[in-house]
Amino acid sequence: MQPRASKILIGAILAAVVSTAFLPFFFASAAQLAPTVTTVSATDITLKQAMLNATVNPNEEQTVAWFEYGPSTSFGVGTEIQFAGSQSFIQSLRVRLSTLEPGTTYYFRIVAQNKYGTSYGNTMSFTTGGGQPNTNPPAGNYTPTYYSPSYYNPAPSYSYSGAPSVTTLSASVVSQTSAGLNGTVYPSGSAATAWFEWGASQALGNSTAAVSISNTATYSSYSQTLSALSPNTVYYYRAVAQNTYGIAYGQVISFTTHSSAASAPPAGGSSNSTASSGGLSGILKAVATPKVVDPGTLTLSSSVNRTQPWPGAKIDYTVNYANAGVGTLSAIGATVELPPEVQYISSDVALREQNGNVLTFDLPNLKGRKDTSFVVAGIVKESAEVGESLAFKATLNYTDAAAKRYSKETSVSAVIVAANKAPSLLALAFGGASGSVAQWLLMVTAFIVALAVYNGVRRAIAGFGEPKI
Repeated sequence: MQPRASKILIGAILAAVVSTAFLPFFFASAAQLAPTVTTVSATDITLKQAMLNATVNPNEEQTVAWFEYGPSTSFGVGTEIQFAGSQSFIQSLRVRLSTLEPGTTYYFRIVAQNKYGTSYGNTMSFTTGGGQPNTNPPAGNYTPTYYSPSYYNPAPSYSYSGAPSVTTLSASVVSQTSAGLNGTVYPSGSAATAWFEWGASQALGNSTAAVSISNTATYSSYSQTLSALSPNTVYYYRAVAQNTYGIAYGQVISFTTHSSAASAPPAGGSSNSTASSGGLSGILKAVATPKVVDPGTLTLSSSVNRTQPWPGAKIDYTVNYANAGVGTLSAIGATVELPPEVQYISSDVALREQNGNVLTFDLPNLKGRKDTSFVVAGIVKESAEVGESLAFKATLNYTDAAAKRYSKETSVSAVIVAANKAPSLLALAFGGASGSVAQWLLMVTAFIVALAVYNGVRRAIAGFGEPKI
C-alpha cells in the first residue's frame, strides 16, 4: 500500500473515532430550543377550586410560564406569570384556581416562553363539582409580557376585566356581643367596593358599610366588626363585592356568639334570692361562664428539600403545622418570607398577596389533633453567589377556641454551593446534562482508546508495506 493512501486511511479512521465521541458536544452546544411543556390533569377539584398541573423543561434558557384557562377552548384568562428557571431538566408547575363556578367545565393548557420561542401544552379539561352550571361565565382577557433578557420582569402582567372575585373567611375575635367578619376580594381589573351581608338567619337582611378596594393584581383582605349582638346566638354572613362589571357574593358561613355572663334569677324568685342563699360566692357561681377545655395549641416546624442548592436550582420550602389540642383553630393566616436570592414560582395553597419576597396565605381551620402542611416553591436566582446563606421564615397567626389570638414562627436555612455546570463531552454525546468526575474519566478513556486504535492501524498498514522475504 502506498504511503499516501496509508495516511489517508489512518486519518479517516481517526476522524471517525473522534467524531463519534465528540461531535455531539458541538451539536448540543449549538442547540437553541424553546421550552418543552406538557399539560397534566387537574387535581383537587371541588365546587369552586382546582389545581392546574404541568411540566416544563426550560432547555437551559431563562423561561417564564403560565396557564391559560376558561370555559371554552378559547380560554380567555391567564394565571400569574411564573419564573421557571433555566435548567435542562423537567420540573413540575402547578397553580390553584379558587374562584371557579360550580358545575362548570373549564379548559386549560400550560404555556412557557424563553428567548427562542413560545411553547403551548396540550389542552385538557375538568368540571367543577355540584351546583348549577354557570351558563355565561365572565369573559376575560390577558396579555402576557413576552420574554426579553433585557427587561424581563416576573411580576404578573396580565389584565382581567370582569366582576370581582370574593371569598368569605372565618369570623375572628368572637365574644358575647361582637365579632369580626373577614373576607378577600380580587378586583378583576377595576376598583371595587366590598361589604358584608349578615343576619340571624340565612336570609341575612343586614349590611355593613362599604369599603373601597383598589385595583390590584392580587387578593385584598378586608374586615369589619359587628357589635350589639345577642349572646349565645348563631349569626350568618357572607362577603360581597362590586365593581363596574358586576357584583359577586361569597359563601354564606356562620359563627356563634359566646354565652351570656349574666343569668336570669330562678323562676318564682327574685334577683336577691341568689345573693341571700350564697352571698358573693353564690353570685359568682351562678354567672360563671363555662370554660373551654383545651382550646387548641398550634405547633410549627419547617424544612427545605435542598440544604445546599445551587444557582438555578428549584427549592421547596415546606411548612408543617399541627393542632396539639382539642379545640378548633380558626382564622389561620400564614406569612412566608423567602430570601432575596430566591424567586417565588408557586405554592400548593392559594396566594392571597405578594409583596416582593413576602407571601401571604389564608389557611383553612384546623381541628383538634390534626396536622397538615403546605409547600412554597422557588428558584435560586442565577445571580446568587456561592457561600451565601438562604433564610426561610414562616409566621402563622391563629385564633384558638377561647377566641384568643396567637402568633408563632419557624425558620430554616440553606447555603448556596457551586453547581458543576461543565458538561463532559461524552455526557453530552449520550444525552447527559452535567459533568462529573466519572464522566470526565470516560472522556479521557475514550481518547486513549482512540489513540490506541490509531497506533494499531498505523502499525498494521506499515506491516503491509514492508517487502516480503
